[in-house]
Order: sequence, then C-alpha cells, then structure tokens
Amino acid sequence: MGFTQNSNISVGSNPIKVMTTRQAGYPLWSDQTWTGTSYYATWNLMPNRAAPTVVANTELALVPSIALAYWRCGNTGTGTTDFLGVNTAGVSPNYPFLGVDQETGPMPYVYVPQGFQATWLVTCGLPVSATLATNVYVTEEFWNYPGGSSVATGSRSVLWANTLTGGIASSTYKDTTKGSWLRPATITLVDAAAGAITLSNPQLHLLVSAGTLVYTPSTSTRGDVAIVPVATTALTPLGGPAEFANSTLPWYSTRCTAAAALFTNVTQVLNKGGTVLAGRVSPQVKSPWQVDTNYISSLHPAEKAFLPLETGHYTYCPPSTDLVQFWDYTLDTTLGSAAAPVYRLDNDSLVNIAFFTSPGSTETMAVTLDWHIEFRTTSALFQVGLSALTMESLHQAQLALSQIGFFFPNNSHKSLIGRVMSGAASWAKTLYPAVEAMVPQANMALKVGKTLHDLVFSNKPHSTIAPTTAGKSGIVEGKKIKAKKAKVAKKKGKAKK
Repeated sequence: MGFTQNSNISVGSNPIKVMTTRQAGYPLWSDQTWTGTSYYATWNLMPNRAAPTVVANTELALVPSIALAYWRCGNTGTGTTDFLGVNTAGVSPNYPFLGVDQETGPMPYVYVPQGFQATWLVTCGLPVSATLATNVYVTEEFWNYPGGSSVATGSRSVLWANTLTGGIASSTYKDTTKGSWLRPATITLVDAAAGAITLSNPQLHLLVSAGTLVYTPSTSTRGDVAIVPVATTALTPLGGPAEFANSTLPWYSTRCTAAAALFTNVTQVLNKGGTVLAGRVSPQVKSPWQVDTNYISSLHPAEKAFLPLETGHYTYCPPSTDLVQFWDYTLDTTLGSAAAPVYRLDNDSLVNIAFFTSPGSTETMAVTLDWHIEFRTTSALFQVGLSALTMESLHQAQLALSQIGFFFPNNSHKSLIGRVMSGAASWAKTLYPAVEAMVPQANMALKVGKTLHDLVFSNKPHSTIAPTTAGKSGIVEGKKIKAKKAKVAKKKGKAKK
C-alpha cells in the first residue's frame, strides 16, 4: 500500500533540519514554528507493596504502569478526575509524539523537542491536606539508540523534589539539547510530616508544551493548567497519515519498505538560492535527533552531499536487512483514548538528514512525501500479494542504487535512476520491483523513453531484430515484386549515365 502527502516548509537564514525515515507512522520530520502547543501522556501509578499509604517519615515507591492510561493534545477543556485541563493557544497536534523500543521494554517514551518544557505532574484522586507535606521524587529514563537507554542519576537518583499539596505536585524539565525521548523510571513519595497520607488513584502526567506552564492546586480532584504561549521552533513530524483516524488497518504487523521526499523550490526565480547539506546517519551510531551540521560535514564523502537549494532536493530511504521485522505502529491506552501512532525507536535502518539554508531571503519548499508499506492481515477484504523478488535481486538493486547516492537535485534524480535501470537489462524482470519500492518516482524515470520502458516491462527476451525477408513474410514473388525490381534497375541505369 502506498501513501502520498503534500505540505510545505519555509527556509530562512537559520538551517532548517529535515529528517526522512523509513517509518510507517512518522516518515518525515522538519523544524517548524509552534506557538502554545501542548500534549501529554498519563501513567497510572501502582505501589510496589499492597497498602497505598505513606506512613510518617517513610517512603512509598510507586511504579508507572507499562501502558499509558491516557493521552491528550491541545485544549482538553475543563477536565475531569481522569486528566488535567489544558488551556492553550495556538494550533494543536493531532497526536502526542510517542515512541516504543521493545528492546528497552514496552513502556512508551514521550518526545520532548528542543526548547520545549516537559512538566511532570503527580496527582492523587483525593485531595490531600496542605499541612501534610509529602516530597515527590521522579527519576527519568532517556532513550539513546535502538536497544539502549540511560537513567539520569544524582543524589538518590532524584532529578527533582516538590511538595505534594492539594493533591498535585509539579516540576519542569526543559530540553536544552536537540530533542529527547524520555519516560519515568521510578517515583517515590516521602512523608515529611507527623502523620499519614492515604493515596487514591495516583497518576503521573508528562505535559509537553512550547510555553511556560503554571499550575494552581485546587480543592477538586484535578489541577488547572495554563500555558503562556511562547513561539519556538522544534523538530517535529511534518504531519501524519490520515488513515490513523479512520482505520485500524494496516498499522498492526506492518513494515515500511521505502520512503521518499521531494522538495520543490517554488520561490520566485530571482529570490532562489541557498544550500542543502545532507547525509545518512545510523541510529546505532548517533541519535538522529542529536545530529547537527558539524556531524553531517564529518561523514564520509559517499554518505553525504552538498547541493544547491535552487534546484530543490530529492531523497529516499531504501529497504535494508531489517525488513524481516513487522512492527505495530499504534499504541492503545488502557482507559479509552484513541490509538495513537508511534515512532519505532527500535528500527535501526539508516536515516536521511538534510539541512536547508537560505542566507539571502526566505524561500518556500513544496514537499511531496511518498512511502510504501506492507502489512499482514487475516481480513478477506485485502487481496494477498506475494512478492517473487529474491534476496539476491534485492541486493543487486541496493548495489545499483548505492552507486548513484541518495540525495539529488530535482532536475537530475529521474535521469540518474533511469540510467541505473537502463544498465540493468539482465536484471530487469526482478530488479524493477525492487527499485520501484526503493524509489517511488523511479516509474516516472522509466517512462522517459519508450525503449527503456519496453526493456523493463516486456515479457519477451530482448535480442537484436533482423529484417524480415519477403519469403519469410509469405509474399509470393509475382508481378508486383518484378515491377519493383524493374523500377529499381531503371533507376540504376539512369544513375550510371
């Protein structure tokens, strides 16, 4: 199944980062300006012993449930006991940005863009007397690479402490790097007063916002949360597939075979300029969210490109050996929120990263994103397709495409792909499906010339065609043939004279 999505980005003097990944949910990311946007996830907290009671001067360790209880985006209104009310200005995302890495455990991570604030809020279902102060300690776990994470350590492995009064405690983590994925590791409550506090329905909320968060504890069972809008630029998904909202298929047991992005410079000709610095990055070596221009510049020449922005940009992520993996690209919640798309952090396929810069003026790039997926299903509504492509043919296609690279100006990528296909006549029958999956626009390149089109699509063996003689064509030599010969002889006689 193939998908196409159109959007645009604005490029100025500050480098705009664009990331193309082989993902079914969020295959394209870019730096975007957000104002007052917020989203958050909620975990139910369970005590590690039976009685959920904090006795005076003792500790109670809580663990977050593996599955999320809720997620919310944007303005959730007045709120209930189930979630916090978020009052925010600006455009809201459709889904929170969640990631899963099964190698580090099934608990989801939440993405915090650079400059955004991630505010931990611990709430209890019953209000707590303000005189019974309880310190709250939360330890955060950060995702580093596929299969690798780290828990922030310090005194008592505590990142922050605040007083739980009125049923709510809050502390803010602001990402100052280049974007982080984090999740709670441990939560500990310590009663510092002479008494005991009974907890009911304790929950941990991680609220991610582009502004300054202010909370006001209330006597009700919820907290009022307000966002002061602050404009900020963040690397976030450039939209997502609408099919998440209207279909449960094909997001279960799914793999993305290829993704390609076409950036067309639609700025007036006199204002066109700038550069594109692009490179391929392995998540096992460097987190794509931490990659900057210096890292791309340090790559091997075969893994990077430096191109003019004037002619646009085209890039694609081909299949690799991890295609044996089928993932679930949605995350369900335990208490009724709709399934949200997730980014598979355990996918270690190479990521294409580019930095667009326009020093002279602001330019607009029209973006066309194409990506192809395959999925397993038991539904009879889908026709089962079996690929005859062998691993050897796939390997040959990868080798052929590696010779021309993965980053092109718009005016040359079709001809380059066409030349690769033209030189692969012996592999045409099996190579074409592989190249078409890797580069969705390869089909357009193949149609440039009829000869190349016939070479790839014809089922007949290709050979040199010899002229057909009159005898083989079934024509009996008669008057017409004799007359033709006489006419030819007459012309020869005139030529001699």
